Amino acid sequence: MKLSYGASRINHSFVRNILALTQKPGVISFAGGLPDPSLFPLTPIKKAVETLMESVDVSLFQYGPTQGYLPLREALASEYQHKDIRAQAKDILITSGSQQGLDLACRALMNPKDAIVVESPTYLAALQLFRSHEANIHSVGITHEGPDIQALETLFQTNTIRFFYTIPTFQNPTGFTCNALLRRKVAALAKQYGVWIIEDDPYGALRYEGTTPPSYASLYPEGTIVLGTASKVAAPDFRLGWLYGPQEALEACIKFKECTDLQSSYFFQRVLHEMMTNDTLRTHQKRLKRAYMEKRNIMVNTLKEHFKEALHVEVPEGGMFVWASLNDGRDTMALFHEAIKHHVAFVPGSVFFPCGGGQNTMRLNFTHTSHEKIDEGVARLKKAYTLF
Repeated sequence: MKLSYGASRINHSFVRNILALTQKPGVISFAGGLPDPSLFPLTPIKKAVETLMESVDVSLFQYGPTQGYLPLREALASEYQHKDIRAQAKDILITSGSQQGLDLACRALMNPKDAIVVESPTYLAALQLFRSHEANIHSVGITHEGPDIQALETLFQTNTIRFFYTIPTFQNPTGFTCNALLRRKVAALAKQYGVWIIEDDPYGALRYEGTTPPSYASLYPEGTIVLGTASKVAAPDFRLGWLYGPQEALEACIKFKECTDLQSSYFFQRVLHEMMTNDTLRTHQKRLKRAYMEKRNIMVNTLKEHFKEALHVEVPEGGMFVWASLNDGRDTMALFHEAIKHHVAFVPGSVFFPCGGGQNTMRLNFTHTSHEKIDEGVARLKKAYTLF
């Protein structure tokens, strides 16, 4: 029996395959973008659930509206307003993780074969999704400052671009943050050429130092869709994200969500809202940032100590990843296969480049692993480097 054409086009995610390898006993993994399970907010979740159950509100387990629990959307809109984004509850759609939000945005904004632009490198699961929608993918390079603005303008001039997908704050995989000046230039170009911006913001709540530049949604509100998630601060298994955007795009996304899963978990929406209103989520976020900043510092210092001049390490102001490159130019995919023999895993950087490149780069997650295992894992990685 034959499957669909689309099914034949999609490969399994390289990172998800790595995660299967890391389940083996003794493997230290810097591969997945996983939170630290020892820091999950168990007490705040338990308190929120107990409060809700004591209310004897049977609607907790009933079908809910597709757009999401209104008080939660109001709370999220209030958070956006503090960032100079003129959000209201009606402008927000609750999704089953931000990945669903990205899928809905693709359905709303593009047709098969339409041209889109992504950063190079970029989020691997986004590339997988865009390919499933048969997008014509163009890419622009990025630096610490942001995307290559001249290359971006050339693409906007010479193609009919449907949207520019960007992770401007603590970019995955590099950890780079686009500065305010470039954000204004990108927003102006998108407005000039009638290009949508999909602003993915999964890590914005994990800032350890510095200040966040203005959101594209504040600079170009009529043409920006913002994706957010509770996975990085609350818990991944809540499977709760959200999409903020102008009404025409939002209404289309709501219709597509109705066709997809009807609604996201109403119970966990209520739990998340309770954690936001009783302020335990904000308290937990502060604790999380302190812990992750310490882990980031340990990883950066340990990499520099073991590799010395052999490795260039980027130090992010927040997020979950360190981006590094081998100064001798050797291929980190080969290093990955040697590292697995030494029971340590990372993600070779080349898989994040949609049009090739980055063979000497790698992404290392620092949030999931304990202090001791960071040190041991880097030592194993250095040993693998000396042998490959």
